[in-house]
Amino acid sequence: MLQTYKARLYGNSLEWLSERPEVTDAEVHVTVLETKKVSDGTAMAAALQQFADLKQPSSFGDGLTWQQETRLDRELPEREAL
Repeated sequence: MLQTYKARLYGNSLEWLSERPEVTDAEVHVTVLETKKVSDGTAMAAALQQFADLKQPSSFGDGLTWQQETRLDRELPEREAL
């Protein structure tokens, strides 16, 4: 019967993440479940630069005016409104 144990592979050694198998000498099959891809951010920076270069006006007009028109302040407890 095959048994499954969680482990993390570091180079040529395994670090057990759950219970450790009782056998000390056995043939194993390793299935890689996920790999961590490290990005230096260059692709994201290029995409953001392309977006910034579009120079299209925003769909809601002036941001300050839009904020002032849509912002609703609530009264705070035990404080008078200005």
